[in-house]
Amino acid sequence: MTNYVISHAISIQLKPYPDQSDLQANGTIVVGLGNPTTQSNYGACILNHKGGTTKARSVTQFINLADDQLVNQWRSCLASEGVKRIIIEDLSLDTCFGLQLFFYKVSNQKDLDHRLKEWVDYVSDWEQGLYPDKGGDTRDSVACLSSLLGHSFLSTGDITTGLLACTDFVWKLIESSPNPRNVSFDGRSPHYRRAIARYNYERGLLRATVEYGVVFQLMMPSGGGKERILTDAIALTESNDLSAILKVLLRNDYEYSWTKRGFGLLALHRPGAQGSGNDMTVSVDPDTYVSLNTLWKSLENLEDERWGSGRPRGGNKGRWLQSYHDQGKADSDLPHQPWYDGRAGGEEWSTLVGAPKYLDDGKTLLGSKLDWYADVLPELWRVFSPIPESLTIDTPAEMLGKKFAFVRWDPKERRDVIDSPTFLGWLAAQSMAIEINSPFDIPRPSAYQIMKLPGGLALIHRHGVTLFDEATPIRFDKKSYESTTQRVADCVANYHRFIQDNWLQHALEGQNRLRTKGTKFSIKEFHAWQHQAADAKGALLKAMKDRFSQIESYDQIQLGHILEQYWGLAEHRAELLDMVERFDQVTQQIFGQLREKRDKWLNSLLTGLGAGLFAKEVLEPFKDKFTMNMYEWQIEMFRKNADLAHLEQIAHEVANWELYSVAIFVAFFAAGSLLYWFKGAKLEAAE
Repeated sequence: MTNYVISHAISIQLKPYPDQSDLQANGTIVVGLGNPTTQSNYGACILNHKGGTTKARSVTQFINLADDQLVNQWRSCLASEGVKRIIIEDLSLDTCFGLQLFFYKVSNQKDLDHRLKEWVDYVSDWEQGLYPDKGGDTRDSVACLSSLLGHSFLSTGDITTGLLACTDFVWKLIESSPNPRNVSFDGRSPHYRRAIARYNYERGLLRATVEYGVVFQLMMPSGGGKERILTDAIALTESNDLSAILKVLLRNDYEYSWTKRGFGLLALHRPGAQGSGNDMTVSVDPDTYVSLNTLWKSLENLEDERWGSGRPRGGNKGRWLQSYHDQGKADSDLPHQPWYDGRAGGEEWSTLVGAPKYLDDGKTLLGSKLDWYADVLPELWRVFSPIPESLTIDTPAEMLGKKFAFVRWDPKERRDVIDSPTFLGWLAAQSMAIEINSPFDIPRPSAYQIMKLPGGLALIHRHGVTLFDEATPIRFDKKSYESTTQRVADCVANYHRFIQDNWLQHALEGQNRLRTKGTKFSIKEFHAWQHQAADAKGALLKAMKDRFSQIESYDQIQLGHILEQYWGLAEHRAELLDMVERFDQVTQQIFGQLREKRDKWLNSLLTGLGAGLFAKEVLEPFKDKFTMNMYEWQIEMFRKNADLAHLEQIAHEVANWELYSVAIFVAFFAAGSLLYWFKGAKLEAAE
């Protein structure tokens, strides 16, 4: 019997689906692809548990359960050519372990038969989405380390080396230990070290993944009963496939998940994988015991609506689904490419819903007409929404540009959802004019603030406020809190009117005119600006008067403070008060400048006047030396033989002297004024 092994001499290809030529070629092994019930029609070995009527839960289990007839068919496929080519769907634990088990079977080896059951069950559990090592460290899990090793090669595109490494890694472990849950790893192994390095990389991605994704809670139906379980969910859009280990980390994340039970539902969108069936998937952790059956039915019904009568049906081109089989539908009624329901392995309920693949040749026509954001996520929200329909919801009221909403809890409803971020976000959205049709519509916690009130909550944001009555024995004073909200809204409206009336603009314009005119503005203009500033202060006080117009309780006051902060009132009020204070300061500065200029003019005039009078007084003693005074002139007239011509000359000299006196007075007046203006004021300022 030939002992087959994997080597670099074999062509190893990674494909989302096999071509017909692949299935016809002898010496080809197709893992995880193709319909196993058609094995006898093809030359290739088809290793796949999905499709047909097989009850196997994994490729590994499908191979292990193969009867002698099927094993002989595989041997005949390899008899003439040997193993020439291997086509795989991925580098998962199931692919790698199953392929090695296939070689073990066709080589007719028996030495490890006593260990196979434990390992086959272990691999099958992992393939079905279960975490067989739950409760332990993921670094001690064969399933996790094998997946990490496979993804480390997928990221580099070295598929051949990756397959060789993964098959060698897992098969050496089965040779060393009968129990996959109690394996001793060789720390010197390059495969082990590479897997641990990938683990450290994936662990670093966990926080970023949670921050990047949309986190929410859903009310999921249990698989075995009528219970609905509050479940943490996360929706991600990834350019690359989300690794199995990151799924495990998310599902077992007790730090970032709100319920502290991990993210039980993963909704993954991979635009780059459109048409492969992996572009839109919703999966739940099987350990949560919740079902996606309702979602699958809803998406299939929506798909039928979009296609109408044109949806391709009949024949054997599409997926075989347990759900359609249970409905007893004829093959002619089955769509070629339905949404995958995760029950191909015979599970009682669906834990995975996957998008349809390409139709027919797998390259031209998509099997789905649904969009991730417009259809799939809204359906996910519609069928699993945690928001009870029995809540009392008042029609949101408009309060001067802000929305006010009131919601009252139904005491008959279960209360575990009340504190969840999804429900609180939904509450906040009731006063945001947002319609919640999808998890993506739920406001993030950073968009609003929660205030605990006696008997309920207030959810405050920049668009308004939602009051929530929790229907507890403590009375929720809706009327008082609504009154406080109205008061703050009135303050905001008054402030807006204050801004719209351009009080500040007018005052600033007046201030600017005074600054640019310098000494040329009139006292009248200054007083007009003073009146503008006073009116602006009065208008501002009027805009803020409602803050002190009511007597409120402590809770109302605290609610008012938070509303003022979120609506910008507190900050704007402080800015306006500061601006009015600055107006007062500028007014005093301008008034001081005016008084200084007035005093300078007066002092200059008085100094000039004093200088002129001083000069005039100094000249008086010299007058008699140069001219005759009037009394002497009159006496001279009555003297005998008085010379009239001489008297006339003296009269002219006296008159000219008066003119000289006035000129000297004016000259000294001007000199004294200028001297004070340019020198005296500076000397006074220096003192």
